[in-house]
Formats: sequence, C-alpha cells, structure tokens
Amino acid sequence: MNHIIPVWDIAARTIKHIFTGHEQDIYSLDFAGNGRYIASGSGDKTVRLWDILDGKLVYTLSIEDGVTTVAMSPDGHYVAAGSLDKSVRVWDTTTGYLVERLESPDGHKDSVYSVAFAPNGRDLVSGSLDKTIKLWELNVPRGAFPGTGVKGGKCIRTFEGHKDFVLSVCLTPDGHWVMSGSKDRGVQFWDPITGNAQMMLQGHKNSVISVAPSPTNNLFATGSGDMRARIWRYVLSFNSQP
Repeated sequence: MNHIIPVWDIAARTIKHIFTGHEQDIYSLDFAGNGRYIASGSGDKTVRLWDILDGKLVYTLSIEDGVTTVAMSPDGHYVAAGSLDKSVRVWDTTTGYLVERLESPDGHKDSVYSVAFAPNGRDLVSGSLDKTIKLWELNVPRGAFPGTGVKGGKCIRTFEGHKDFVLSVCLTPDGHWVMSGSKDRGVQFWDPITGNAQMMLQGHKNSVISVAPSPTNNLFATGSGDMRARIWRYVLSFNSQP
C-alpha cells in the first residue's frame, strides 16, 4: 500500500489533492458536513485532519493502542475515533484538544470498530466486537481546553441483538433510526428512543462491513466481505417516533 489519500474532483474527473503522511494502511475516512475537512485513521496509530481547501495537514492525533475508525461531526467541529482499547475519543478540531473519552463502566467490552455522529452533532453511536451498539450523549462545551470534557459523555442506550461483531454503524439523516452491519451478515434498524430492533435485513453471504444511508431519500448502501455492494430501499412506520 502507498498510504496516500487522493481527493478527486468528481465533475472534472481529476485529482485535486494527494494527502501524504500516514506510515501504514489507512482504515477509515470521513468528510465534515461542510466539505472543508477530511479525517483519516490509520494503522500507524494516528488520526489526521486535513484541510481540503488548501491541501494541508491540520492536526495529527495519536492513540497508543491503535485507530480502527473515524467520524466527523456534521458541522466539522469534532472528530471521533474508535480504538482497539475499547474506547471512543473525541477531539475539538479547532484546538486539537481531546475533549471526550467514552469508555467503561458503561462503555464497550471489546474493540470499537465503527463510530458515527447523529445529525444533531450532539450524539454519537459506536459499534464493537462485543456485538453491541451504544448511543452516547456528548457533554462538550465549545472552546473546551484539555481535561474539561474528558470522560464527560454518557451512554444513554445500548442496542443488543447481533450475533457477532458489529462492524459498521450509522444513523439515518433524519435521526429516526440507527443502522448497523455485522459479521453475522445482517443489517439491523434500531429505534434510538427505545433501543428496540425494528427490522433485520439479510442478503449478503459474508460479513457486512459498511453501511451508509443516502442523504436525500430512503436508500442505503451496504458493502460486504462477499465482494458485493447492495443498494436497499426502506419504508418503515413512524408511529413509534416522537
């Protein structure tokens, strides 16, 4: 692997930037909602934040036990990372300070392999090899300095039902549903209010390693170890929604 991140201009079909600096394989990428920044997580145990406008590295953030996944908040103000040490870390992108560390006693019991922010930017979901998904409420004041918010978030919901590792999590753009993909080959929809599973989809012949909703309609895509990507349409009753 060449450990680089090419950023493409889709309309022009040309490479706009090539970000270099990671020293091992890159496991995860995520754009900020405003399109200004991109976060990357690598086997070199770092999270890097890049500025797409000027093509420069903004911050390098380290996790001693290794990075598995990254996610940016919709407004680009925070970047979160899951780790082999069972925790989720959240940094303020304007300062580079660590402001949250989400972990035991209410946290995961095994490595965290997926994280995603809710559309409101205040909540976050995480999926783990412990077969659970957790919904966290962040408690970070804007402009926090080191130590002010660390371990301040709380787990407000745990979703249980997958029979194997949870490898991918996300929320629908309206925030009404938590979605998850697992090594058990299933995709589940969860009610974030009750924590109950609402629907389970099967179709892949291997682990579901990626789940991503469309930002504009009731479509979502899944990627699997069976070497296939699938596009699904969902229609769910909203009677149980607030």
